[in-house]
Amino acid sequence: MQNFQKFLLAVDRECAQTQGRWGQTFHNRLSEVRPGLSDALRGTEIDPFYKSSPGECQEAISYVDERWD
Repeated sequence: MQNFQKFLLAVDRECAQTQGRWGQTFHNRLSEVRPGLSDALRGTEIDPFYKSSPGECQEAISYVDERWD
């Protein structure tokens, strides 16, 4: 199982390759490795899915980071 920092780097790499929305990639990858956390974010005010950059996703990033392990 990867740590959270490696997860974020993987999201960054995938976004650079696909040029997709950062929040969508974050959410999709999260649903693969931590589906419970992904489900907890879905539809909330901090849901990152439609956000374009990591800067727009800070609340979601913090939420997941606090609950990663």
